[in-house]
Amino acid sequence: MLAQCQGCQKKFTVETSPKLPGTKRYDVNVRAVWGSMVTGNGPSHLNEFLATVNSPGISQPTFTAIETEIGKWWHAALEKEMLAAGVEERELAIERKDFHQEIPAISVIADGGWSKRTHKHSYNAAGGVAIIIGKETKRLLHIGIRNKYCYICSVDKNNPHTCFKNWNQDSQSMEGDIILEGFLEAETKHGLRYMRLIGDGDSSVYARIREEVPVWGRYAIKEECANHVCKCYRSNLEKLVSDNPLYKGKHHLSKATRVRLVSALRCAIRVRSKEYQDKKYDRSTAVKKLTHDIKNSVHHIFGLHSNCSVAQNLSAYKLPLYLKIPVTHLPYQIKSLQQVS
Repeated sequence: MLAQCQGCQKKFTVETSPKLPGTKRYDVNVRAVWGSMVTGNGPSHLNEFLATVNSPGISQPTFTAIETEIGKWWHAALEKEMLAAGVEERELAIERKDFHQEIPAISVIADGGWSKRTHKHSYNAAGGVAIIIGKETKRLLHIGIRNKYCYICSVDKNNPHTCFKNWNQDSQSMEGDIILEGFLEAETKHGLRYMRLIGDGDSSVYARIREEVPVWGRYAIKEECANHVCKCYRSNLEKLVSDNPLYKGKHHLSKATRVRLVSALRCAIRVRSKEYQDKKYDRSTAVKKLTHDIKNSVHHIFGLHSNCSVAQNLSAYKLPLYLKIPVTHLPYQIKSLQQVS
């Protein structure tokens, strides 16, 4: 801000915001760019807002420079957080005496994806992301991004720039490559081995881990994610109704009934899992009770409660017996879907 003395007419430059220590950036400018980044906006949106409140804007080069600096700060904070998560997971593994070849072993949850939004044609995004999370801490251990496209490279390849293109294969293999990268870095980065992988039904990722992770990869175990099991169950129920129109309608395998069948499965998993975590039952007993509840959930939803467990008898949703479907072996078909899912 420029101020002028009314007596001597001398002009003075007054800073309205302090500078960040060790940089030439004003605090207010950094905060403005930071706010734009976290809300998904860019320099145009920011300058429109600043103009509305009668404040000077920020030039494109200045915005980009500050954005780059903030990105470095975020990346450093992310790396620090992931290392701290690894330390915590390692301590918990040592505490419960979970080792593989004298190296702490843990369970991890991994998943990834890329956008496929399209209209009447196949489409795969040019970018994808995948993460690995520690099961015990629920904290991030690894994250990776793959990009098949760089705008600056497409416009002027000879222009010096930070290129984000790091992938030249198909989009479907991005997830597997990122998760494999996390497994390969596990021992050197965190001093851990990811011996149990909890994920979706993508078997290609697990196959790559067993083949390409040296020494211990072939001993890793794949555990199916309960959420994906329920989703597959629902998909199979939808297919069953689609293939058999007689199952549609009230008192049959209606949409509400299909939703309740999946809800019963989720409830059984949640209740038995909590009982096991609370050490009410040992693992073997908890698995047996869960198996019984899953198989009996079909009869429970259709009003047959003779074999219901205590947890199922306490269910708030009990309907009278209304098994009026012409094909009387429907419950057994649904049970077969449970096994497939």
